[in-house]
Amino acid sequence: MPNSLDFLVEFLRLSKLFWRSKQKLKIRGTTFLLALLTIMQMILAVVITQWSAALFNALEQHSMRGLITQIGVLA
Repeated sequence: MPNSLDFLVEFLRLSKLFWRSKQKLKIRGTTFLLALLTIMQMILAVVITQWSAALFNALEQHSMRGLITQIGVLA
């Protein structure tokens, strides 16, 4: 089984040509956009989880005011 470090070095050596090609700005921009969208997706999942927790806390406490507040936050 090949060493992980050797694999990483070989991968970086081969991918260097890709990252330094004529279309490097397009490639780097697309990669940045993908990373940004991934981070935004993670943040959205956290926000939805927090909202869901607040909603179910309001339901558990039979709080109509809390329920209306969470519906308003969603809208």
